[in-house]
Amino acid sequence: MHTHKHTHTHTLSQREQELEIAAKLGQLLLKRNEILETDLSAALAVKETLTTTAAQLKHEVTKKEELLKLYCEDYAYEQNTEEGDFMPEWIHMLKNESRELRNDNYQLQYEVRMCVCVCVYASTGKLNKNE
Repeated sequence: MHTHKHTHTHTLSQREQELEIAAKLGQLLLKRNEILETDLSAALAVKETLTTTAAQLKHEVTKKEELLKLYCEDYAYEQNTEEGDFMPEWIHMLKNESRELRNDNYQLQYEVRMCVCVCVYASTGKLNKNE
């Protein structure tokens, strides 16, 4: 009878230890989840900001391309009337600005993709560090 009581006490003690371990694991998983949610939230905020900036730049490029088209049409008209020797410089400047804005837009789109990749990689890296 004494052995049965000892075995029963040992089994209860073992179950208590298992419950404590399970509780600690649950707490660790909750903390890890909070970290991942924070990282994801930050990555999404950065992505949103960069996406908005890229959209604004794209809009600017579109407007400047429309303006450039108008200047080109005016220039063609001026060439037919042999007035406006100053127009080629304007056209050249607008083309360069349009090209620069387009390059900025591509660069921002690239940075958005890289930021998302880095944030995902960082989140994945934290998982591996804590294991």
